[in-house]
Amino acid sequence: MSKDVLSIGQIGQTVSVRQGEVIFREGDPARHMYVVREGIVEIWLELEEKRIPAARLGPGDFFGEMSLLEALPRSGTAIAAEACTLFLLEEEAFHQQMALSTRQMTELADRLTKIADSLKA
Repeated sequence: MSKDVLSIGQIGQTVSVRQGEVIFREGDPARHMYVVREGIVEIWLELEEKRIPAARLGPGDFFGEMSLLEALPRSGTAIAAEACTLFLLEEEAFHQQMALSTRQMTELADRLTKIADSLKA
């Protein structure tokens, strides 16, 4: 295992959310990305004082990443449609994992370019 790979306990935590509980509101600062482990989460947008459903997410789905990527406040409100178990990925760990992934993809691209160049020679 790579020393760059972090354990789940190092990058976030698992939490339980009650049905109807607001996970975050539109305009809130972003501190986590979420992965639904159990239950259903709904994402709602507020438009001209109307609530518009944007997404219904279940186990394996994730949300909240766009605010972390763009360093912007939440663009919608997330509500537990039923009791949920969520994994919260901390903001710093999210960015570390993104950097690691980017570095690995760059290294892979470099290796593939070298192989292609050697085949052309």
